[in-house]
Amino acid sequence: MRAVILAAGRGNRMGDLTESRHKSLLEVGGRPLLGRIVDSLVEHDVREIVVVTGYLSEQVERCLRDGYPELAIEFVHNGEFATTNNSRSLALALNDDDDVLVVESDLVYDPSLIGRVLRSPHEHVALVAPLANGMDGSLAEVVGDRIRSITAGSAAGAGDFYKTVNIYKFGGSLVRSTLRPALEEHGRNGRREDYYETVLGSLIERGVADVRVEIVGDEAWAEVDDPNDLDRARFLFEPKNRLAILERACGGHWNYPILDFTELRNMHFPTADMHDALARRLPELMTQYGSSQRALDEKLTHFLECSAEHAILLNGLSQVYPLFEERLAGKRILTPHPTFGEYSRVFPQADRYEDRFGVDQAALADSVGGYDALVIVNPNNPTGTVVATSWIVELALANPDLQVIVDESFIAFSSERSLRQEAEAHGIENVVVLRSLSKELGVPGLRLGYLFSLNGDVTRFVRKRTPIWNVGSVAEAFLELLLKHRDDYVRSIEATLDDRARFSERLRQVPLVSRVYEGGGNFVVVKLNGPRDRLKELPERLLNRWGVYVKDVSERMGDGGSYLRLAVRLPEENRRLEAALASEGRSMRSS
Repeated sequence: MRAVILAAGRGNRMGDLTESRHKSLLEVGGRPLLGRIVDSLVEHDVREIVVVTGYLSEQVERCLRDGYPELAIEFVHNGEFATTNNSRSLALALNDDDDVLVVESDLVYDPSLIGRVLRSPHEHVALVAPLANGMDGSLAEVVGDRIRSITAGSAAGAGDFYKTVNIYKFGGSLVRSTLRPALEEHGRNGRREDYYETVLGSLIERGVADVRVEIVGDEAWAEVDDPNDLDRARFLFEPKNRLAILERACGGHWNYPILDFTELRNMHFPTADMHDALARRLPELMTQYGSSQRALDEKLTHFLECSAEHAILLNGLSQVYPLFEERLAGKRILTPHPTFGEYSRVFPQADRYEDRFGVDQAALADSVGGYDALVIVNPNNPTGTVVATSWIVELALANPDLQVIVDESFIAFSSERSLRQEAEAHGIENVVVLRSLSKELGVPGLRLGYLFSLNGDVTRFVRKRTPIWNVGSVAEAFLELLLKHRDDYVRSIEATLDDRARFSERLRQVPLVSRVYEGGGNFVVVKLNGPRDRLKELPERLLNRWGVYVKDVSERMGDGGSYLRLAVRLPEENRRLEAALASEGRSMRSS
């Protein structure tokens, strides 16, 4: 068996990363892609290797000659790499006699996949994988265990399609009689810019090539076409860095195969009908400007059922934090501890009042004298602590010179009424209500939030610093859609509360968990059994062994204990986390 590695291309989509370095020499897990491929071949006793070079060929040759002096690697140069595609490269590498294993040089994969292909009883085999978000390139339509057609991803319609992994085994008879002549004919006909899979697909459709499939299961693999692919590959194949990669990103987790228990959103909303409605309108929405801020505020208040004079739609609640940092500069501020990290960031000079899964309300009321502003996060994150809205009303009325800033991002999951409604009813002007809608509406990607206040100085200050086009068209269309789905929204909150109660009860049965704090958000906090020095590696183990990402809030609690904040997801997903925690607890007890 000969292996052909196609390494002629420049890798244009990698940008500056391949300006002076061949794409196949980019590193994943401390090893260049090309080295990992050769290692996988040698591991399966494939030692006859042909490498097709082109762009920066001297780098590729030097890497392999220096790294594998014991291998007689043959190099074939495609001097026309800049104007041809890999059909030309493969044609140059094939001879008339041998079975051949074709591997593209921008792949990272579990070495066992090479064994899967080599052990396949079929003479001609393609490695394919189930489709997933972010995959592009060639797709194989599979019927039974045969490929019926190969097509570009955008052309796939109905049928059973898989992503081609770009690892093939071809018997010498197909190479000699069909594949090589077809590749050469394509070249003579001026179609050397085609991919070899285009040529293979035409042979399959004509019935002259019978190619079977081996389907990737749990084995990890990645095709590195652009920097985002490289980041994903490093996540897959550098387990020691996974946690750091996620924490650095603070989002964008669709690129990673994880079950995310740090993302706090309503899992029952939007509904499937709402998804479909937005999907149908997406082409139009992407090409249309959104409305002005004045119109956006009006659409928001149709849903809130309040006056547009007092409410401002925000591009996510995070938009308002630097504005209050500016407005309250030099003021005496009191914030909860622990709480959402943005309040510590924008108010580093603030004094703190303690929330240890509960607030001493009498002590807080006695301590606000002399302060210019008080921040209350209700329910608080991460503790889940809820204070009565009626108490906040009393506090605000008793301290008319105190700016009371209340973050209600999780109030929909509590039993408390929004302070917005009470402020309107009582005409309270020293209250500012902030609310991220991402949590309760389940759309953090749309960046929706709002500020509400009867204080004209506050609303004028924020409006003056808000762009005329502040929220995208998709988010605006979603706001319009909300009016037709208010009942669905109410049911989704009820479903989340049911899920939270069941999740909490089941977590209490896990021996690793010493206490569950259910609180008033769409999350729970668990305190773990065991010494902190043994438990601090638990989030990394959950991620690497179970694909589960959790938020460690131990440092924010500050009492030396070990705490995890866990989002309430769908019941079957919650059970996966429960099983992971139970298993890790058993492992710790037995070690």
